[in-house]
Amino acid sequence: MSRLAAALALLVAVGAFTTTDAAVDPALKCQFDKLKAVKKKVLKELGCYKRALLTSSPVDVTCITGAEALFDRLIVKVEAKAVLRGGTCVAGGEAQTLCDDADRTVTACFAALHSGIRCREGVLQ
Repeated sequence: MSRLAAALALLVAVGAFTTTDAAVDPALKCQFDKLKAVKKKVLKELGCYKRALLTSSPVDVTCITGAEALFDRLIVKVEAKAVLRGGTCVAGGEAQTLCDDADRTVTACFAALHSGIRCREGVLQ
């Protein structure tokens, strides 16, 4: 399985898994919710790149900035919810690390599409 397929499978798995059980450790729930924020950021950024590809134009910086702002808002919300639940949520550098990792994932996917990969009959080769 290619790295791109593995990354997309992970995103689907994160989206399909829910944590509604009240017995879930609030710290684990917080970490899971941060992963969901990463998923939303990646999907929004991929939408920015898709628009650029379809219009043969550069990636819209305001679109990328919007994805980053969404991620920042979601992280603040997740950390605030953790406090309200009486749990702890590590607030600090890991949010920036997650953001940077998401950016690298999107950039790598976009670069792969521009590295000579060709479509044949609607399938990436």
